[in-house]
Amino acid sequence: MKNNITFIGGCINNQKGFPKEKLFHQVLQNNSNQKLNIGLGTYLSLNTLPERLTLNISKHKPETVYLFIRPFPLMPLFKPFIKYDLANKKKKIAFHPALITRKMEWDNKLSNYQIDNQYQYSAKSRFGKRDMNIMLGCALGLHFWAVKYLQHILKQCIEICKNNSVELILISPPAYPTSIMGNWICKYITNKVDRFSKLHQLRFVNIYTFPDTCFEVDKIHFNIEGHNKLANTIAQF
Repeated sequence: MKNNITFIGGCINNQKGFPKEKLFHQVLQNNSNQKLNIGLGTYLSLNTLPERLTLNISKHKPETVYLFIRPFPLMPLFKPFIKYDLANKKKKIAFHPALITRKMEWDNKLSNYQIDNQYQYSAKSRFGKRDMNIMLGCALGLHFWAVKYLQHILKQCIEICKNNSVELILISPPAYPTSIMGNWICKYITNKVDRFSKLHQLRFVNIYTFPDTCFEVDKIHFNIEGHNKLANTIAQF
């Protein structure tokens, strides 16, 4: 592992209410025989990822970027009906842009006012309206478009890292036990990104296989066991 590394993801980098010293990057630092210069970055939607990656490379000057493929930005790619935030904090529903045109483009209005709210746990059925929305999207072929769009974004990230002499390592989405179709998406994308990584000669970290015991009660965030396992897995790279 190189000394100057940056992790780009979401709440996993700074989990609200979680002991800071137990976060995976702190565990990684504490277990390392060398001083690590660790940078942390976030992205809320895939269409902003290349810009966020560029900003974080400029800010942290890493030798290696570990990029988490986040579950939440993936979900709208599969849904024909997308709920999004407005400037006044209200919400609206729009049709998936690929239902109108199959271009590799995202409608910026769907993420312009997105807020990085911490997930609030509430018991839900593992199969609900969100799952039916995803199933309808798959029936319309959006799962094929979603993979192509993700690969389109990742190719831009590869080019950005190449131009800055930075190694890019991809990290799969974790499992998504709270939703049947959400979990299917994470498994589907993990397999596709694994193949993509081999094709583009990138190193790939598979965390989808982490067991249920690695999650908090909300089954979204990692617990101490999960962060320890993540740190130990990354240390092998």
